[in-house]
This record gives sequence, structure tokens and C-alpha cells, in this order.
Amino acid sequence: MDISYEGKVYILITEFEDYEIFEVTSLDEIGTILDAKYAVFHGEEKLTMKNNLDLSSIRSVHKHIKN
Repeated sequence: MDISYEGKVYILITEFEDYEIFEVTSLDEIGTILDAKYAVFHGEEKLTMKNNLDLSSIRSVHKHIKN
């Protein structure tokens, strides 16, 4: 991830199976979100995503298993 924030930063890492979602949020002095960036990794590989993709509303992930 190429991120350069100054000041207050909130980092959330969500892990499931072989995946990791990184959320890095820039905050002002009172905690208001100024900007957020996301990255998704599968194993050691960063998955490609559209720019400015907002993953903050993801609450659950379901895995589809083929029979």
C-alpha cells in the first residue's frame, strides 16, 4: 500500500482464511474521518482493486464452495 498520512491514523486489519483486508484511515484532531484507503491480500499477493474502492460497509464474508 502506498499511503502517506500525517497526524492521527487508525489501522484495522481483518483476517479470514488466506485473506487480509487492510483499512488505513486518516483522522482529524477530534476523530472525524478525513480519508480512508483499503488493500486486500490473498496469501502474500495484493489483489488489484479499483481506485477509491470503499470497503467500510463489509460486515460479513461468505465463501462459496463448489461441489
